[in-house]
Amino acid sequence: MKKAFEFQTRGKTWIFVDWANVFGWSRCAKWRVDVEKLFKYFDSADRRALFFGEDEHPKSKKFLQICRKIGFEVFAKTVKFIDGKRKCDFDVEISVESAMNLEKFETLILFSGDGDYKFLVEKLMQKGKRVFV
Repeated sequence: MKKAFEFQTRGKTWIFVDWANVFGWSRCAKWRVDVEKLFKYFDSADRRALFFGEDEHPKSKKFLQICRKIGFEVFAKTVKFIDGKRKCDFDVEISVESAMNLEKFETLILFSGDGDYKFLVEKLMQKGKRVFV
């Protein structure tokens, strides 16, 4: 796959995809993120993890199966519904996973857009990590 843009990573690179946020902002922007192409784009990454809520909806279950099949390490937890809206935050899981494994990566690419990660990004950068959001 020819890449129009190449991230300048350093050392071991991890990709964390907060899919609920990616799906939300891609819908607002009126374009679709293809999870398989995203996985292939980062073929040189040392770890590719996707975080997404799991519920009984067949599309949700199928999506998670596809993600596992193409090679993503999938972190899933049960979706909760608040005022009829689907809700499943992974801010804590992504932050803890990053903090507990500082010695295992040099670069973190975080697909999210969630401002709640600002503190995590600042702390990782203070530790000398290269971070892309």
